[in-house]
Amino acid sequence: MRTPELARVHEALATIAWERDPDAPMDEHLILMAKLLRDPAQYDEVMRRATTMPARPVIVCLCGSTRFWRDYQEMQDIETRGGKIVLTVGCFVHPDAFPQLGASPAIRREVSPEDKRKLDDLHLRKIEMADECIFLNRGGYMGESTRAELAHARKLRKRIRFLEPLKPEDREQEK
Repeated sequence: MRTPELARVHEALATIAWERDPDAPMDEHLILMAKLLRDPAQYDEVMRRATTMPARPVIVCLCGSTRFWRDYQEMQDIETRGGKIVLTVGCFVHPDAFPQLGASPAIRREVSPEDKRKLDDLHLRKIEMADECIFLNRGGYMGESTRAELAHARKLRKRIRFLEPLKPEDREQEK
């Protein structure tokens, strides 16, 4: 897990490398970043920048069944108003949500098993980008995809919050 301080050092290093040569490929930027850390004068500049740059907002990823689309909307509003960057699902594909979503066919489109796999994989990438994850486990429900997301977040040691307390069998898996 990256601490806010480490994230700022990384951001300062990347900024200085980009300022020196904005058109350099990534590998050259990485080499320059390593050199900046080894040179005492450059190291002081990196640390000065890292300590003076503002902290970026916390990035939170919402996870759970898309049948709970109202919880997604409400939590997105709460977290955004709390000053956080919110990563959420891009579409609500669970058929249980369709009657409540209205008449628009664009948001009611069913997905193939292959599309579902791609959407699940995309959401795992969002978890990787996030600092923390909120699991919208309404009524204690967590389906197969949500359990995979939870396992991924735990493996990455993300901060995890739940909408509702975990069921006893889910708590057992934490041990």
